[in-house]
Amino acid sequence: MRFLPDPLLYTDSRHCLAQARDWKPPGDTRSLARIPVHFFWTGPFGAKQALSIKSFLATHNPAHSECWLWFDHAAAIDAAPGNPHLAPLQPQLRQQRFRLDEDARGTPFENQP
Repeated sequence: MRFLPDPLLYTDSRHCLAQARDWKPPGDTRSLARIPVHFFWTGPFGAKQALSIKSFLATHNPAHSECWLWFDHAAAIDAAPGNPHLAPLQPQLRQQRFRLDEDARGTPFENQP
C-alpha cells in the first residue's frame, strides 16, 4: 500500500483541497490524454448515485478526465432525460450500456460467472 507523504491530507479537508487546487502534473500537460473514469450502475438512479457523479465532476479536471456511466439495461439510458437526478448531469457524462456477454468477449472474464 502506498501512503501520501503529508499526513494532513488524510485529516484536514481544507489543506487537502488547497493541495489539490495547486497540484500540477509533471512535464508537458498538452500531451495528456483524457482518462475515462467508469461508474457502473444497476437499478434506479437517484440522488445518492448522482452524488458520486457530482463528487467526481467537482474534483476532477474535465480537460484530463471524463465520466463514463454504465447501465445494465437500455431503459435506464432512455429514461435519463426525464430523471431529475441524472438529466442535469447528462452533458458531462458519456452513458453506455453494459452487456456482459458482449463486453467480456475476448477477455479473461469471458464465460466467468
